[in-house]
Amino acid sequence: MLLSFSLAAALAMAWPVPGKAVASWAVGDVRVVQALNNFLVFLISGLTLKSDDFRALLKHWVGVLYGLIAILAITPCLGFAMLAIPFQPPEFATGLALFCVVPTTLGVGVALTAASKGNQALALLLTVATNLLGIVTVPYELRLVPYELRLVPYELRLALSTDSVSAVSVELGSLVVPYELRLVLSTGSVSTVSVEPGSLVVKLILTVLVPSVIGKLARDLFSPVQRFVTRFKTPLSLFSTLNLACIVWQTLSGARQTLLQQAFVAVLLVVVASSLLHVVMLLFNGLVVRYLLRLPFREAAAVLIMSSQKSAPVAVTVISYLTPSLTQQGLMAIPCILGQLAQIFIGSALAKWLRGRADKGL
Repeated sequence: MLLSFSLAAALAMAWPVPGKAVASWAVGDVRVVQALNNFLVFLISGLTLKSDDFRALLKHWVGVLYGLIAILAITPCLGFAMLAIPFQPPEFATGLALFCVVPTTLGVGVALTAASKGNQALALLLTVATNLLGIVTVPYELRLVPYELRLVPYELRLALSTDSVSAVSVELGSLVVPYELRLVLSTGSVSTVSVEPGSLVVKLILTVLVPSVIGKLARDLFSPVQRFVTRFKTPLSLFSTLNLACIVWQTLSGARQTLLQQAFVAVLLVVVASSLLHVVMLLFNGLVVRYLLRLPFREAAAVLIMSSQKSAPVAVTVISYLTPSLTQQGLMAIPCILGQLAQIFIGSALAKWLRGRADKGL
């Protein structure tokens, strides 16, 4: 998994044209190829789901409850810490703070749970439940994060850095701007943020629930399908990983130009911060799962992985509602994309380690 994601990232940075072209194929606001990639990931997940996994959910409901709370209430608090980091441009801090608020990943977390021999049904439940509940929680949690002071239009900031500033001014964050611009800059109020629940629910149903149900029913109702899955379990897992790598390839290809326009040190700081953010989530959730909840290995692995993941696609969707500036949207999206890449690389190594412990019966 780690190798495939590394190759996808390298290809996107070296030659972004194909990935950007593929990502542009859309019907309405749905990216066709990415939606197909997600569909196939969850179809394979459904094919490999075992009924025992669902029965385990009832027995270990505490793990489910903690996963919901950790994803939707505990980890979003880290957004305050991200805003305290002096990123340049400050949109990086805003983007990383918003990244903390959104629900868990759609396909990556389930794939990593499967790779670590965790409970896929639990991972799937946390994926669907948190992304549905996130429709309600995200807008309200965004109101708690004082990021509106950082949403100064990027083009305006460039102009102000070269032009003279009026003597009558107010200080807004780290930027001193003319008084007459105060009303313009204050229009990016958090209270205007909204997410279209209908559209998001439909996307989740079509790309997560439907393929998972199809795969599960096919496995349970048709014995040839179950034999096929058992025989070709490894190739199916590799094909699922390939689809996730395709999503990484398309996403990074689209962000490459904006990414390369930023200072290397600034981007490096984002990579380090997003990696540390994920490590902190893993450490905190790991301690809770291991010493407080004392869950069995398969359920503990699922809760640990899913509670420490955040969804870049959802974060980018929310960002598109915050500002009409495409440049500013791109700058805020970069930390989210880099953050999810960090999750993938760290998560791949973690999944390998967890799988080793599962094979040894630890």
